[in-house]
Amino acid sequence: MEQESVKLETFKSMGLSVSVLKALEEMGFEEPSPIQVRTIPLIMEESDLIGQAQTGTGKTAAFGVPGDSGVRRNYQDRAPCRR
Repeated sequence: MEQESVKLETFKSMGLSVSVLKALEEMGFEEPSPIQVRTIPLIMEESDLIGQAQTGTGKTAAFGVPGDSGVRRNYQDRAPCRR
């Protein structure tokens, strides 16, 4: 079985928010895992997907990181609430 080639990407090249990139760096993440490379860009585009990978490969971060980045971006882009 041939192994799928994974495009070399960094977290920075995925369009994540600055605060998320800083948090990833502080937590010791250096480069995205294959599941993260394949899923983060799709989630950032708000695409539906199902991902499967072995335990310990970064699935939780693959789904959580873009969600947090999107929430932060949407919050920052939103007009102030007026009462």
